[in-house]
Amino acid sequence: MQDPYAPASDGVAKPARTDFHTLATRFPRSEKREAALFTAAVLLMKLSKCYEARCDRFAARPACEQCQDESWRRARAGFERLMREYPRGRYYSDARGWLGYLSLLAGDRAGALAQYYRLLGEDDEGGRVEALFSLCLVRHHADDPDMDMVERTLEREPRAALAYAYH
Repeated sequence: MQDPYAPASDGVAKPARTDFHTLATRFPRSEKREAALFTAAVLLMKLSKCYEARCDRFAARPACEQCQDESWRRARAGFERLMREYPRGRYYSDARGWLGYLSLLAGDRAGALAQYYRLLGEDDEGGRVEALFSLCLVRHHADDPDMDMVERTLEREPRAALAYAYH
C-alpha cells in the first residue's frame, strides 16, 4: 500500500496530511506540533475504509478486520502517539474520543465504551461532556459480553472504573 504521507505522484498537489506530518517532523519543538499531529491523524482516519463506508457502528458483530486497514491503523497509532507525547495537551481528550470512534467503526463496541469511560474519568470537563454524549449513543447497544469485556479492560484503571461504576 502507498504511504498515506507520501506526496501525490504527479508532484503537483500534495495531500494536506503530508504537510501536517512534515510540520510535526521538521519542527519537533514547534508550538503547533501537537495540532499538526492531531490533524494528520484525523485526516488518516478519514481515509480508512470503515470511515468512508460508515460501517454499521451498532451492528452486533465481531470487530471488522477489513475495516482495520492501513489508514485505520496509522490513525490509531497517531492518536496514541499524541496522547503519549502530550498527556496534558489541548487535543488529548479529542484523541481519546477519536480512538473510541475508531473502535466503534471497526465493530469493537467494548473497546469504544472503554475509551469513553476513560474519557469520562479524565479531568477535562469538555471531554467528559463528549464522553457522556458518546456513552448515551453507544451504551444501550452493548450486550452483556460487551460490558463484561469493558469491566475486564477497566479493572486496573481506577479512574475509568469509577466512572464506569457511577455512570
